[in-house]
Amino acid sequence: MFILFQEICDAYVCFFRHCEEYFLCHYSPPTGINSVGEHISLEAELYLDRSSNDAEQHLRQPIFDCLPKRETCITGCHSMDEIDLLELGSYTELQGGNIVLSSGYSSILKLVSREIPQGNVCKRRAVTIRWQDQKNSCTKLEQCEKGCEETSEDNSENKATNTSESGETSSASFCQRHNRDGNSESSQSKSVELVPNAEIVCEDGSHYYADHLICTVPLGVLKEKAATLFSPPLLQYKLDSIERLLFDDLSNTWYHKIYSFSKLSETPLLGWISGREAKYMETLSHDQVADTCTDILMKILSNPFIPKPKLCIW
Repeated sequence: MFILFQEICDAYVCFFRHCEEYFLCHYSPPTGINSVGEHISLEAELYLDRSSNDAEQHLRQPIFDCLPKRETCITGCHSMDEIDLLELGSYTELQGGNIVLSSGYSSILKLVSREIPQGNVCKRRAVTIRWQDQKNSCTKLEQCEKGCEETSEDNSENKATNTSESGETSSASFCQRHNRDGNSESSQSKSVELVPNAEIVCEDGSHYYADHLICTVPLGVLKEKAATLFSPPLLQYKLDSIERLLFDDLSNTWYHKIYSFSKLSETPLLGWISGREAKYMETLSHDQVADTCTDILMKILSNPFIPKPKLCIW
């Protein structure tokens, strides 16, 4: 049985690598195959058709059905049918494997922020991000680049009118940071006030300015707040991309969707579940989850004396 399981796991890994090759090698998948789940199902079907041992056929299919559940836990989706096949290979996994942080992920923030003055880290502040498009802003607050692109002539906010001694008038467009001579020196008669690339306006009325801003907002927040978080709004193709991106719940334990149990130390046991089953599990009581998981472990281990957990956390 173990040899059969290892054989199918090796085949599954091979199928998954084939999915990554579409992004890495820039070639097209079979017609009508658009998701990772569809591609793996196709390869599994071809693999099972070639199987010569009919007695093991009823064991191979359930194993193939189980293995993608691991990927849904890693990806945080309900089904691998939701994952775009052509983009799978774009993910780069960091070297070194996974570790368990005894103090939680917040301990990483404490480490990387210990050299930052305490007053420079602001928390619990809702913000609006005001940003300039490239046509109307320069690359640095301190100094404008000579090659800053001029704004279009129909932009009335950036148009200056010059009256000569003869009474003739002429108009010219210029960057918000440049005066009409292309000079960025401060002057009451010739310069335009420097405009930052980004301004962060906090709910409490405080303002922060930056040449460059890195925004690491969770996808769920972007889906809900992207239209109002940025001023002006993001370009439409970016809003469309945010809308198309998928994500789902990932909780640690439900029933048929449970992929595995892992022993963290002597007492805690970690169960993995994802998708809509995870959302449903969160509505259940502690006793319902504890009883179901205990029953599953009793069947797997053929041990009727598995103790019920004292506490379930999700």
